[in-house]
Amino acid sequence: MAPLNTSMKLPMGLLVVNSVFIMLAFIAVVLRLWARSLRRMKWRFDDYAIIMSWFMALGLILNLNYGMLYSLVLTLSSACQFSQAITKGGIGQHQETVSYDEGVFLFKMFVVSSALWTVSTAAVKISTLHFYTTIFANQKFIRFAYTIIGFCVAYAITYVVATFLMCRPFAFNWDKPIEGGTCIDHISFFLSASLIGLFLDVIIMVMPMPMLWGLNLPLHKRLALTLMFGMGAFICIITILRAASNQQFDYNDIPYSAAMDALWTGLEPTLSIINACLTILQPLFTTFSTSIKSSFSSRVTSTKEESALTGALVIQIVN
Repeated sequence: MAPLNTSMKLPMGLLVVNSVFIMLAFIAVVLRLWARSLRRMKWRFDDYAIIMSWFMALGLILNLNYGMLYSLVLTLSSACQFSQAITKGGIGQHQETVSYDEGVFLFKMFVVSSALWTVSTAAVKISTLHFYTTIFANQKFIRFAYTIIGFCVAYAITYVVATFLMCRPFAFNWDKPIEGGTCIDHISFFLSASLIGLFLDVIIMVMPMPMLWGLNLPLHKRLALTLMFGMGAFICIITILRAASNQQFDYNDIPYSAAMDALWTGLEPTLSIINACLTILQPLFTTFSTSIKSSFSSRVTSTKEESALTGALVIQIVN
């Protein structure tokens, strides 16, 4: 392993960034649940989905970053050996500085990271869509939201299964000398996962916009609502950057090329979780929430009873 010098700046920077954002995502989830408790409401499906997404993201970040936990988690399960890709697996270092064992470890990490990323990003999409069904009363909109939830579930199952079937036999993922081993095109596989995820993100972001812009509100208030529901645009940008990173992956220097991919792979689910929690924090920002509620007029009703259940701004679109 390379000494902790200039060659380690990239992996150490990656460790810090991913660690900070998984903690910010944790804080966002805690604030979300606190906002629910202030309304004396039970957790709902979208809350459980976001919690699941965070735990999958935590596993992903541990998988990418933390070597310090290796000795502890190894005693729990041999599968937990994937917890130190940067400090043990050589991410961010050039190929010539990484040992064969570290390279094997890195390839194992790729498999686990792909599965964790898929489940985490799918779960946060499902959480957001279910949240939509609780704040909009239009039945056509709700049916469409559940349809997209079905696509997200199918997407997650398909890509998790495909991840573990990428190479046959399975050990060929990291043990390339195996005779007769074959793999699908990794670049095409990861690109397709990113593009489908991007497509779903765009749908989720634009779904509320037609109804919001159909409201009888001043322009600045419609813009404020659009901004609140359109924060997913940042997630779309991260997804695009991740897809671009996949396309530029240099298989002649895999550990170094994996660094930027690991950055976007870690940021996408954590930022998605933060974004999904922001619209639930009404009880923590009472003044802002009250001003938003008061802006709705004849075509929108604010339902106090439903608001008490959701802990968020509740909108009923009149059919």
